[in-house]
Amino acid sequence: MVNELESHIESLEDTPLEYSTNPACQKILKSDLKASEKVTDMVNIYLKSYPDFTPLAEEFMHPSCLALHRNIKPWFLTQCDDNIVEVWSLLLAAAKEWFPDRNKTKLGHAFCVRFEIEGCTWWNGWEPIQPVVKEYRKWRYNK
Repeated sequence: MVNELESHIESLEDTPLEYSTNPACQKILKSDLKASEKVTDMVNIYLKSYPDFTPLAEEFMHPSCLALHRNIKPWFLTQCDDNIVEVWSLLLAAAKEWFPDRNKTKLGHAFCVRFEIEGCTWWNGWEPIQPVVKEYRKWRYNK
């Protein structure tokens, strides 16, 4: 496990710090595809563009986990023109499609935990994201 973690840390050092917008992603974002299809297609573009990427665990190769991976998330954000609200709105819409029973699956639970961690540590009551947070709470907790 230590070697695997060291290898993962080394791979982070090789990750580009700046990404450019991919025209195929722009086309996907403007399409009529369902949110889950948009996220999946965009994650697949990332995986094809960065074939050396390997997550720590194969069980988390689902697009809901990959889009939030520390290597992919900045790229994903770039594809959405750095619009945090758009990214989280898209991810939430996709999660609702993937996990209609909210957190009753391991992957659904993992998404919810990540969503809440982001909300508690980064958004800090930031007003523009509040409609997304409200929608998330409605979906997850029926509030």
